[in-house]
Amino acid sequence: MYDRDAAFKTLKGDYFAEPIEETIALLLKIKWWDWSIEEIMRNIPVLVGDNVRALEALVEKRAR
Repeated sequence: MYDRDAAFKTLKGDYFAEPIEETIALLLKIKWWDWSIEEIMRNIPVLVGDNVRALEALVEKRAR
């Protein structure tokens, strides 16, 4: 069955995970594309991971 909101979800195993809108918003807020290559490489695990709390912490850290 097709889920009309499937574009905002990711498939993990046999179930749909939570919507990824929060992750997208955080990635847009942090503006990682303006970082140096070194900073991106240092933070790759957080940027591509599924730990939203770690991403939030990175956003907070960069805001200071």
